[in-house]
Amino acid sequence: MKRTGEKVLVWIGIILQFILIFFMAIVTPFLNDASVKNELADSIYNSNMYNQGTSQLDTFSLVDVASQIFLLALIIVIICTVLAIAFALFINKFPKVVGVFFILLGIITVLTLNWITAVLWLIAGIMLLARKPKRVDSLYVSQERNDYNRNQSNYNGTLKAKTDDAQHAHNKEQKESTQLNRSERYKKY
Repeated sequence: MKRTGEKVLVWIGIILQFILIFFMAIVTPFLNDASVKNELADSIYNSNMYNQGTSQLDTFSLVDVASQIFLLALIIVIICTVLAIAFALFINKFPKVVGVFFILLGIITVLTLNWITAVLWLIAGIMLLARKPKRVDSLYVSQERNDYNRNQSNYNGTLKAKTDDAQHAHNKEQKESTQLNRSERYKKY
């Protein structure tokens, strides 16, 4: 059974994961830079949204934790993408097993806030589990084969009969032309 729909959903999700990895890889070095962390912590500390009763040290620890979580999310996205590529290669061979793994990958991908890919992989996983190959009745298949074989033998028999008729007509013409030639020869003498 062709699983084109599932494959398309999975590969679109993988492409979106690569785009996310690209952007996260660009941002990660900046989050680990001390000057960027200080500016980010100062802007958080001076904003009206953050509680003014806390110290500036708390904002630095908050930014540090956020950068660590961001780095962990990047690692999770890379691992999920590699696993998705590996499982995408086995969609036709083991659809049920791959379906379960794509559902799990979709749930994990939700944690990295890549919801589009998560939804695509969840749908693909559910489709892999739900879709069953078309059941073909063995009596129907054997009847089809018998009909095909019968039609082939009829065609071959008809073709042979036509060939035999053509050969017979050709032999008859040759015989008649030979007889005419003999009779004409005898008339001349």
